[in-house]
Amino acid sequence: MLNCPFDVRPLAGGMFRHSCPNCGRVIVLPAPHVTADCGPRAVVTMEVPETKGPGTVVTMEVPETKGPGTWVHKLLEMIGVSASESCKCGPRRAYLDAMGINWCRQNSSITLGWMREEAESRGMTFVESQARWLVNLAITLAEDQREPSRLERIRLRAMRLGSRLLSRAN
Repeated sequence: MLNCPFDVRPLAGGMFRHSCPNCGRVIVLPAPHVTADCGPRAVVTMEVPETKGPGTVVTMEVPETKGPGTWVHKLLEMIGVSASESCKCGPRRAYLDAMGINWCRQNSSITLGWMREEAESRGMTFVESQARWLVNLAITLAEDQREPSRLERIRLRAMRLGSRLLSRAN
């Protein structure tokens, strides 16, 4: 495993947002210098002088984060599209998570192509504008490590209703 080359951004209240462009991990901690290994689970080491005395090193396990692929999968399930035995969703979800947030943002057309391919194989209508919104939301949720807002959940419910109506029309 490689050490994550964190991009560090200061936040309010003495916190720092550490984001790895390789694995997509985002950690918010009260320390500007952190080391961690790329991957879904990691042990993080940081120096926190104000917590337990000067130069104290704290090591802790960071729980698994939800990457862009995991969020695409979760959001599709929220609108009623589940993975099947024959689809390529699992490996593609893992691939997107492994490639990270920046790669997914720069290559969203690949994800959209996969979604179009899967919709066609299932006989579903593919609406590119809705799929693009869903992919962008997945990337944002992975970046912020948060759940969808109330407004985002309402739009997802509307997409679910719309997909039911489209499938009944066919």
